[in-house]
Amino acid sequence: MADTRVFEKILRMKDRERKAAQQAFTEKQEQFEIAATNLYELLKKKEDAEALLTNGLAASLPIQRLSEHHAFLETVNRQIDRAQIAVQFARTAMLEKQELLSEAYIEVKKIDKLIEKKRQEAWRKLHEEENKQMDDLSIRQFLANGAR
Repeated sequence: MADTRVFEKILRMKDRERKAAQQAFTEKQEQFEIAATNLYELLKKKEDAEALLTNGLAASLPIQRLSEHHAFLETVNRQIDRAQIAVQFARTAMLEKQELLSEAYIEVKKIDKLIEKKRQEAWRKLHEEENKQMDDLSIRQFLANGAR
């Protein structure tokens, strides 16, 4: 059973690593959600601005107002481009952390299975030893009773 204590220490260490990987993944996931929400809001803003521009063209707004709407749309488009890049970076970082988390889960599971196998082996050896002792005891009793 001394074997399993060493593996249990390793398991605790790997479990701490898994928890750290889980927290890192959660942080990256939140960052991705923030970036994606920002992109969504910018796209919604662009959609609303385009609708206003379309309505302004139909209502024949002055050139100055149309020019302002067009300039605003250009600004929003640049913001959307930057937001898309930010979302892609956030997604990549999140997927990397997810991969590390998966690897950490696998490591914990491996150690856990190894501990379980060691325990089963120890129980098997214990039962074998008990059976040998019982056989020896039975032989002794038989010899002691057979000698009479």
